[in-house]
Amino acid sequence: MASSSRPEPLADHKEEEEEATKLGKKQFPSQTRYIPFLVLAIVVVMSLAMGIIWAMVKPKHPQVVVENGFIEQRSLKISKDSTTLSGMFYFDFRFHNPNKKAKVHYDTLNVTTVFSDKTMKPGG
Repeated sequence: MASSSRPEPLADHKEEEEEATKLGKKQFPSQTRYIPFLVLAIVVVMSLAMGIIWAMVKPKHPQVVVENGFIEQRSLKISKDSTTLSGMFYFDFRFHNPNKKAKVHYDTLNVTTVFSDKTMKPGG
């Protein structure tokens, strides 16, 4: 084994490795202390973004207004126990959707009639 290069002593490399390890340990804790602040900053930015999006798209209830109403073929029956009004009831409704970016679709419309603080049953 005729080698022209001579190996360097191991002691010199150990000292360099120890110094690098010490420097690495000193840098590592200083970097990890910023991680909670980074996570907090990300949470704050995401919360602000979601709040702004919600404020822009915030849904509002549709408005329903009875414009006009009348009764045809009416019949009024009065007895000592009750009063009954029957006939064909016609109403004009106006629906307004204040949501510009959302649509409202109505499948059915349930109507409740109230007279003198008493809720009336449909059809009777």
